[in-house]
This record gives sequence, structure tokens and C-alpha cells, in this order.
Amino acid sequence: FPSHDIVERNGRMTYETPIGGQGKGWLDLLAIRGQRGVAIEVKIGNDKVSDAQRFWIGIWASSRNEVYVMREPKQREGEISWDELVKVLE
Repeated sequence: FPSHDIVERNGRMTYETPIGGQGKGWLDLLAIRGQRGVAIEVKIGNDKVSDAQRFWIGIWASSRNEVYVMREPKQREGEISWDELVKVLE
């Protein structure tokens, strides 16, 4: 993947990975060891999971992989914190 671009939106700087086409909404982190696959979407502040991200979360979950939305501190039902994520990955 290309490196992250720094983009200004609505007066704040964000990082953006330029992925087009069917890669839109691709999750932030993928970890695979042996038969175990873990997909993680990292959210910061009040950012919400987009429809495109929900699509990929559904794909990963339907293929028997673990899927997490991580936010510190967690704000919404179904999210996990950094400390909880570390325990899951141990």
C-alpha cells in the first residue's frame, strides 16, 4: 500500500491511506498466525465506523475471523479498549 497522506478536513489533520475501488473501507490492522485471523478497525475521538468499513467487518466476521473495533477510551457498545485488545492478542 502507498504511505499515508496527511489531509486537512474540517480544520483538523487526519491520516489517510489512499486505496481506491474495492479497497474502500479496508480495516486498519490485520493479524494472522496459523489458523487465527484478527481484523481490527482503530477509531479515534468521535469517528464512527463507515458503511464501507461495516462491509469489510461483515466479510471478515463471516469467514470465521475475529473482528474488533478498538477505541481508547471505548465509547460505544461492542468496542474494545487498547488493554482489552492486548489481552485478546496474547
